[in-house]
Amino acid sequence: MSALSSISPKLVLRTSLTAFFPWLPAYLFERVDFWFGITGNGTWYYNLSGFRLEADVVSFALGGVLLAFLLRPHWALLQVLLSAVLVWILFYVTCGPFRMNGLLHSDCYQTGPDGLAGFRLSLMMFCFGALPPLVKAADKRDRLSPKTRPLLALFAGFVETGVMTWFPLSAWFSGVTYLPPFPLFQAAIVAGIPMLITGMLTARISRSLWIPTIAGIFSLLCFTGVFWTLLCPSCQRELLLPTAPFWALFAFLGALLELGLPGRRILWKNPFKTFGLNDLRLIVTAAVIIICLWAPLAYAFWSPSVLYANPISPGPGQPTLGLPSYPYVAGFYNSTQYRICCLEIARQLRQSQPFTPST
Repeated sequence: MSALSSISPKLVLRTSLTAFFPWLPAYLFERVDFWFGITGNGTWYYNLSGFRLEADVVSFALGGVLLAFLLRPHWALLQVLLSAVLVWILFYVTCGPFRMNGLLHSDCYQTGPDGLAGFRLSLMMFCFGALPPLVKAADKRDRLSPKTRPLLALFAGFVETGVMTWFPLSAWFSGVTYLPPFPLFQAAIVAGIPMLITGMLTARISRSLWIPTIAGIFSLLCFTGVFWTLLCPSCQRELLLPTAPFWALFAFLGALLELGLPGRRILWKNPFKTFGLNDLRLIVTAAVIIICLWAPLAYAFWSPSVLYANPISPGPGQPTLGLPSYPYVAGFYNSTQYRICCLEIARQLRQSQPFTPST
């Protein structure tokens, strides 16, 4: 009786939130969209499918913030990792069959041309969920062991880079380019501008100017490997590797913004001080966020040459709708046409083409 009385409603709520966030909202959203797909409700299927990536990202980002307040950083990171692995298993590994048109189909999502769609989706969600606990850990840097700081800083730099550059880099490795003048934003990201923020976070954790520099190169190599096998004919993927010195340089500059030079304080000249903006770090962070947000938001400014195959076949058979734009295969039917870019295109084509899942 005493054990039951010690279980308060607050404890039950805290345990429930810890157990079901951040994976459950993302899973429910995908299941609802899946249900519209197998029942033939093409309108809602296409409408919701256009927001799948955003729903997954928001679910894990808000879940990471919640877990950062409910748990210690290392336990919060573990929960985010388990949630990402669970979503991977539920979407790509353990899938029940359903019957349609007299045939059994698997509700597993497509793993993509290279078989890594589940890994990339889980890694993306993990980065967005793991960042809040890492930021909280950075605020407690004085309690961190000097031996673990460098490794934690490299890990935090990897996660921070994933959050800032996931959409831009995935678009880059898929061959997506923008109409003028928006390629300037893409060029700024490829050149390593987001490393300014990565350098700030890694410097706050490591208390070093050189660990952020290493983190810039480490992050570039990691995400180059993650995206290297995306389907993009005639893409020169190796063009990103020569930018490694710039990634290291911008990460170093971010560390300087955070720590200053050893033994002295740098008096940065802030041109925005007259407008009441006194912290140059906040200004740089806001500018980088604005640049990075253009990649996932500027769908309307993609160059048509990378979205559509030439020609698009409206006749019988499987129409070719274009190249994949992100390393996430949203479709669950036995077809590679239901990629996230093609779902966007299908909104415009659904009036002329009926919703007919392949079997």
